[in-house]
Amino acid sequence: MSKEMIRQVERLRKERDALDAVLEGLLAAGQGGKYALVVDGTVQAMFATEADAYEEGLRRFGLDAVFLVAQVAPAVVEPVSVSLELGLLYVSP
Repeated sequence: MSKEMIRQVERLRKERDALDAVLEGLLAAGQGGKYALVVDGTVQAMFATEADAYEEGLRRFGLDAVFLVAQVAPAVVEPVSVSLELGLLYVSP
């Protein structure tokens, strides 16, 4: 992975962290199900569709910009069994 790709991935993580920081407030404000356009750690706008958010991101910030479009939804935590995932439950001693 190039340094530029690593930089972009790190920036997207920061954008996701910024969205996560305000997620509960957005849900409480009735924004659940909508799509957030996040740039520079700030939710710039909300949209009804992912396509609308993406198109507006391109219009405002251009093709070379790094921005996040994500649906506002509660986090889903799924328990994972490492033993099951690795097939260790079926290993004979």
